[in-house]
Amino acid sequence: MSTIVLDMGHTGHTGGRPGATHGALSEASIVRRYVCRAADVLEAAGHTVEIIGAGAYSSRQSYSSGASAYVACHVNAGWKPGYRGAVFTLPTGGGLAAELATEIEALTGSSRVWDVMRAGWTRHAWALIASALCPAVVYEPVFIDCPAHLDLCQAPDQIGEALAAGLIAYLRQS
Repeated sequence: MSTIVLDMGHTGHTGGRPGATHGALSEASIVRRYVCRAADVLEAAGHTVEIIGAGAYSSRQSYSSGASAYVACHVNAGWKPGYRGAVFTLPTGGGLAAELATEIEALTGSSRVWDVMRAGWTRHAWALIASALCPAVVYEPVFIDCPAHLDLCQAPDQIGEALAAGLIAYLRQS
């Protein structure tokens, strides 16, 4: 089977970027829970999962070597009407991003794949993702401050199951 690296974003090691909060909710706790649920599902399906927690918007080459997929896991903040969960990727990482976006859409009703080159996303993150040794994406499925996502943020197991389903679908195609 495959090795998957799940990076828990904004877990306190991000050089002063603590991650999103909204009321009593924190990005770190939501991500921690959904990553652990995704790992349980993936391991039950026979895959090896490595969970890391460096937490920046990037791919870690030292961790992605030999992996089949790398996912930096986050939760968005700053919701406005029309905003939706997203997967950030390079044009060449479309297969992984598309499968994850399909699962976000099934979970929340909408999603978007952002081509980081066209979106003008941070140059630093783009350079690191571009040099990844395996398919790498940044996964931001919900908004911590979106009223429609509140239930998912309070009980994020469904987010983890959607992440696992997208990864399994991608790995079946690879």
